[in-house]
Formats: sequence, C-alpha cells, structure tokens
Amino acid sequence: MAQHAHDRRESRALEARLAREGADAAARRKILEQNAREKRDRVARDADQRRKVEQRKARAETRSDTRRAVLSWVNAHVVELLIYPIAVLSFALAAPAMAAYGTVIFGVTGFLLAGITELGMWAFALAVVASRRRNPHRPVAGLQAGVVVFCLGAGGMNFTHGLHKAGGGWTVGLVMAVVSVAGIVAHQLTLARAPRSHAERRADRLAARAAAKIDRAQHAALRAAATVVAADGTAQLVYHDGTYRLTRYRRLVSPAGHSPTPAEHRDTPVPVASPVRSGPETAATDGAVADSVTSDSGPGDSVSADSAATVVLPAVVRAESGEDHTVDHTVDHAVGTAEWTARYEALPGETKLAKAELFLARSWELGDEPALARVDRMIDAPRTATAA
Repeated sequence: MAQHAHDRRESRALEARLAREGADAAARRKILEQNAREKRDRVARDADQRRKVEQRKARAETRSDTRRAVLSWVNAHVVELLIYPIAVLSFALAAPAMAAYGTVIFGVTGFLLAGITELGMWAFALAVVASRRRNPHRPVAGLQAGVVVFCLGAGGMNFTHGLHKAGGGWTVGLVMAVVSVAGIVAHQLTLARAPRSHAERRADRLAARAAAKIDRAQHAALRAAATVVAADGTAQLVYHDGTYRLTRYRRLVSPAGHSPTPAEHRDTPVPVASPVRSGPETAATDGAVADSVTSDSGPGDSVSADSAATVVLPAVVRAESGEDHTVDHTVDHAVGTAEWTARYEALPGETKLAKAELFLARSWELGDEPALARVDRMIDAPRTATAA
C-alpha cells in the first residue's frame, strides 16, 4: 500500500515536471517566433526605408540632371530664346493683316496670301540655318537670295496695304513693312551664320584663297598640257611636272621664266636625237656617212654634253652596194622594207621603248610633236610611243 502511494507520488511529480518542461519549451518557441517575427519586420522596415531613401535620391538626381540639361540648353540657345519671341510677335502682327488684305484682293481664299508673304520668307530663313548645320561647306547663296526676295515681297505688300487701307498712309505703311520683316531680319543677323572667332575666319579665308589659287593653277596646267593621240584614236593629256609660278594672266611660268614644255623637268638627262630631216642629205666627204652615230645607251643612261652632240638621228645609211642612200624620217615605209630597216637601225637605243623615248625626247626638245602612231610604225611596236 505504501509502495503504491509512493509510485503514485513519483508519477505525479514526473507528470508535473514534464508539464513544466513542455510549458517552458512552448514559451521558448513562442519567444523565438516572436523574435523572428520582429526581426523580419525590422528587416522589412529597413529595406522599405532604404528604398524610400534611394527613390528620393534618384528623384533628386533626376531633377538635378534635368535642371542642368535645361540650363545647358538655355545657355547654348540663349540667342534663339531672345530672337524667336521677336519673330513670333512679328508673325502674329503681320500674318492677320496680310490675311485680311488677301481677302480684299482675292476674296474668300485670300487669307492664304499670308502663307506666301510671311511663311515664304521664314521657310527660306529656316532652310538657310538647317543647311549650314547639316552641310557647313555647302553654299547657301540661293537660299539667301530667296530670303531677300520674299522679304522684299512681304515688306512691299505690307507697305502697300498700310498705304491704301482706311486711315493709313506713309507712316502706317512703313510701320507695317518694318513689323513684317523685323523678325526675319533679326533671325538672319543672329542665327543664319554661326559665330566664329577671328582665327577661324582668318583660317577660312586663307583656305579659300589657297583653293582658288590651286583651281587657277590646275586650269593653267590643263591649257598647257600636251595631247597624245594613240594609233587607235584615243587621246590623253600629258602634264609637265615641275615648279611653276602663276602669272597675272593665269599662265604657268618656271622660276627661270620659261613656260612648261614636254622636255622640261626630267629626273635624269636622256640622250636625244638630232632634228628629223625632211629632205635628203649629201655626203660631206668621199661618199662617207655624214656624221651619223648609233647610240648604244638605254633610255635611262645619262650623256655628257660632248657625247650628246654626236648622238644624232642619221639621215644617211650605207647600203650593201656601197652607194649612199638618204632616209627620210617623215615618210612612212612598210615594215620589213630596206628603207624601214635602215631607219629602224639608225635610231639610237637598244630596245623599241628606248628608241621611242630617245626619238620623242629629241623631237620635243626641238619643238616638234610627232604623231605617236607614226613613231609606233617606225619601230613596229603598237602603243609603245604612248608608254614612252
């Protein structure tokens, strides 16, 4: 009996201890949950506060950027902000007057007259500004002429309207004409040409003068150029390089006072040939060949003054029979004939190109311009003279 009571007491004590431990565990869980909930709330409040701060900062930066952009635009377009109100006032006063004047002249559709007088000159004025901004180097003289013409038309029509309207006169006409063109005149004086510094204007003037002089020099070089006609009938211009001075009559003259010629300004001296004889030559002594020498030098070899005097185009060749025969370089001979072979062998130079160069150089030096097709037939090499 006593043991049973003891067991019952221990069981009740154990149950009470378990109940206390369960209550403590529940309390701890409740505290942990409350702490976690408070932590989540605090994190959410902090995040919301940071988001609000960032939003306020972003809005402030946006307002600051917008303000800076507006101030920058105003600073860059201060002239437009001052001029365009004048243009708007001028248009607001002149356009209704022209519309009323147009209805008097043309009837119901006469109000469109304001579009011709007022909008016409503004269309040309804005076209001048747009053209100079998009293509600074494109001329706008035509657009400026349109501005002037339409301004004169608008001013004249407004003056006529003021002169003949009821209660009008010279004073009214002048006022209406000035009001009509005041905005466009202010616009063209301030906005039609971008402001430039003195150094920029000076550089532009120098560049324009240099371009004009180069253009005159190119035209002078074109007039002084030689024309080369090939055997097939095609033609090309040959310019003579060198340093020249442009005279007041727009002619090219070298520092020595000579005009450009095809034989001037070669990099290396070229052996040249004597003048081409048009008639027969007679032997000087005992039927010998008259001072003829065949040159073995190529087109790029230099020749001294003494040797150049002996490098000539022979006019006389010796035939196998021992008799002297003259060779006329102005006459074309069939290729392969004795006359053609004699003339070809008499030309100085080892190659056909060298022969053509030497023959042309000597001919140009003497003021003669032989046809390139004839030179090609002399050496039996089409278009070689053109290359030479």
